[in-house]
Amino acid sequence: MGILHTCYKRAAPTVILKLDFHKAFDSVNWQSMITILKHRGFSDRWCNWMLHVLSTGKSSVLLNGVPGPWINCKNGLRQGDPISPYLFIIVADVLRRLVQHRGVTNDLCHPILDDEPPRTLTTPSFSSGFLLVP
Repeated sequence: MGILHTCYKRAAPTVILKLDFHKAFDSVNWQSMITILKHRGFSDRWCNWMLHVLSTGKSSVLLNGVPGPWINCKNGLRQGDPISPYLFIIVADVLRRLVQHRGVTNDLCHPILDDEPPRTLTTPSFSSGFLLVP
């Protein structure tokens, strides 16, 4: 965490907000995702396919090695589905863009440099989290 160390050495007031994407992956709202996909130019046919893939998912809980009744999934992306990480990146990118836009419109500002927007630091794969350094 080089940025944290630098702020500490400079005795600069700093706020770092880490958004954990591990739980967010399981709580993606399907209608919001479809709205985002449509806004990004995906066809209605593609959006319907994605909604069908997600809405047909079922889970079961193993208790002492015995599977329980099937549970219909109502939100979130499917673990292990090859398309899910890509859908999540598209949804998570909305948050990144909102933060960048707020920085440009001065709704969020850098705590040390008044004329700079906040910096966002993401992991290379977008898989584990998102750091916001306002």
